[in-house]
Amino acid sequence: MGRTHGKGRAYLATGAAGVALSAGYLATARHLPLGEMNQPGAGVFPAIVGILVLLASLAVLWEGWRMPRDATVEFPAGADALRVLGLLGLIVAYVALLPWLGQVAGSFLFCLLLIRLLSDTGWVRAAVQAALIAAVAYFVFIRLLQVQMPRGILGL
Repeated sequence: MGRTHGKGRAYLATGAAGVALSAGYLATARHLPLGEMNQPGAGVFPAIVGILVLLASLAVLWEGWRMPRDATVEFPAGADALRVLGLLGLIVAYVALLPWLGQVAGSFLFCLLLIRLLSDTGWVRAAVQAALIAAVAYFVFIRLLQVQMPRGILGL
């Protein structure tokens, strides 16, 4: 069992951090062109993401204010804590290696290792699932939305 802490305070802190991060993200994204309705610019996707994160963060703040003060949250311990640390490590590695690996290879590797970390799915099935996720992400972001992503070692 892990240590317990005030759940309402955790929600308030998380919501406030999300509001601050989304505000900074939106402030940075406002420098990108929005384009036209028939040809969206580079700023459309960041604006949508920033607004969605802001709305989600405001919802978390609202829940934190409404939550009973005696509600507690238990931090993970043992194997659960290792999974959380593994997830954080995978995110950091994905961001750090994305320019070198590229979006396709980086997303495939991230999804493969994440699926294995969070489930008991075998390697072959996890690889198929990761390939499908990476292919859909490639199609949506690179082909459909025409977002410039790192090509990496595979040149994709």
